[in-house]
Amino acid sequence: MNASAAAETRFPLVGNPAPVWKAIGYLEGEYREYSSEELHGKWYMLFFYPNDFTPI
Repeated sequence: MNASAAAETRFPLVGNPAPVWKAIGYLEGEYREYSSEELHGKWYMLFFYPNDFTPI
């Protein structure tokens, strides 16, 4: 596999569909599951990080 092919498999590009996902989120004192299917067709920003104080 060449470098450009590897980059294509790792990073979604602007204008392409995002991968399907599910995650636990916290909103207004409550944890619940969110998914890309639930948010399909809506604008949203997905922000995540692995853990507090994680070295990069």
